[in-house]
Amino acid sequence: MNNLNNQTPYENGKTCRASGMSIHANPFRNTYVDNPSDAFLQWENGWKEVDGETEIESENA
Repeated sequence: MNNLNNQTPYENGKTCRASGMSIHANPFRNTYVDNPSDAFLQWENGWKEVDGETEIESENA
């Protein structure tokens, strides 16, 4: 079994491998992938969706 998953037994398989936070609570959950610029766009989209402003959402379509 993956040792990283064993560190979060209360939410095994549903947490971020990089930070151990919940996927929905961590705006930087994708910063460990090969393209950090994509992660930043997803972070921007997440906050703009919360604010009701999704202007840049079309860029990721």
